[in-house]
Amino acid sequence: MSGPAQRDLPFERPRHDFSAATPQHGANSDTSRAQAPFWNPKTGIFDPAQLRLAIVMRGWTVVEFAKVASVSHGCLYSALLGTGVTDRTAIRVFRALASRDPLSLAL
Repeated sequence: MSGPAQRDLPFERPRHDFSAATPQHGANSDTSRAQAPFWNPKTGIFDPAQLRLAIVMRGWTVVEFAKVASVSHGCLYSALLGTGVTDRTAIRVFRALASRDPLSLAL
């Protein structure tokens, strides 16, 4: 006998809804590209580009940030590829990002 079937679980993690990142064009909508949320709490998915930018703007590499956030490298790289993370991981990412202000560019 194999493990329990997927349908026997008390809950199922929702799949990513790509329509949220698709711009809606209508009479009252802006024609610019709609921006995906930084983190979607329903799916646990970070926007990969925004997450990488937030890390780099604070002067960290991905490996350094993983240490600061107390998450594994693999988990962080998965988040950067658009895979959902647990709420616990998301909280660690947010706390680490909040611990350092973005760097300002001196021109």
